[in-house]
Amino acid sequence: MQLILALTAVVGLAWLAVLALLGWFQVQVDPLYWGPAPVPLALLVGGLLAGLLVALLARIAARVGARRRRRHVEHLLDEAIDEVAYQHVRRPITTVLDRHDRTRELLAVAAS
Repeated sequence: MQLILALTAVVGLAWLAVLALLGWFQVQVDPLYWGPAPVPLALLVGGLLAGLLVALLARIAARVGARRRRRHVEHLLDEAIDEVAYQHVRRPITTVLDRHDRTRELLAVAAS
């Protein structure tokens, strides 16, 4: 979309350049008008303004999508971290603590 708008602006600029060149050679050419503005100027300004508007809207849409994606990835990362922490930290510690509890129980039985 932006490429089409940029091409529209380039066509308007080229048309204005041709009109200026013909004016420099003193060839009278009346440009087409669209409302109060000449068509080449309308193409140039319209293409530039519409391109800026599309860029702004695309930036907003990209920001919204990036935030949504970030939340999803953070959730996946949190789950992965929890799983790794369980597998490599909590489970081994729990196993050792369970053995200590069992040893303490056996020692209490042996002492009595």
